[in-house]
Amino acid sequence: MSDNIIILQQQQEIDNLKKIIFNLEKKLEKFESNDNTIEIFIYKYKKSFILSNKNSDKNTTYKCKHILKELGGKWFNQEKGWIFTGIFKDDDIIKNVKFILDKLSDEGFNVDYTLK
Repeated sequence: MSDNIIILQQQQEIDNLKKIIFNLEKKLEKFESNDNTIEIFIYKYKKSFILSNKNSDKNTTYKCKHILKELGGKWFNQEKGWIFTGIFKDDDIIKNVKFILDKLSDEGFNVDYTLK
């Protein structure tokens, strides 16, 4: 191959990579925002409870997933939320989730929750 063909192929590869990077940056902007508001539903599920996003098109819990994992939460795809298994010991749901709400507040998140 001539040098010109190699240079053209490399330029096409660079252009394709630029498009990929641009699209990934746009997707990342959806998840990274300065808004620290987390909008969730909290509800009982058997002897566990689930935290799920209020709006299905906004994944606000993604911003704090590392905290939810640290506190023992696991993503529960069936319910599209974070499940905390076997810790629902009292009928008062707020008593059961207080440690999560407190931790999120301590980390600078504004938690907007609704009991379901």
